[in-house]
Amino acid sequence: MKDKNKEAQLNISDLHNEEDIHAFHVQCHANIRENNEKLNQGLTYLIIGCISLIISVVFFVLSFNYNQLKQRIFRPNSFEFIVFCATALLAVSGIISGLIISIKAKKEITKNQKNIDGTPL
Repeated sequence: MKDKNKEAQLNISDLHNEEDIHAFHVQCHANIRENNEKLNQGLTYLIIGCISLIISVVFFVLSFNYNQLKQRIFRPNSFEFIVFCATALLAVSGIISGLIISIKAKKEITKNQKNIDGTPL
């Protein structure tokens, strides 16, 4: 993908006839389509991460129990706390990777759109 984008940027100054411009536009549209798929993938990871974060908060609350004096006691060795740790790890990794993928794809889409808008035809 990076080679295509480099080719597209290198060819932008060499566009002299309509066939070259058309080929350049086709290439940019293909890059936009590919990066739209990556943007969708990144947003999916972001949503899965947010849902996992909500689930992890629920399990964190469940890892507290009441004793005979009606006081809340935290139990770090409970099954609920282990599930909380696993889902929190999934949530953080999903949110971070989703944000990174989405931001990179959006930058590429914007760059290709500017290349299309900057060429006459």
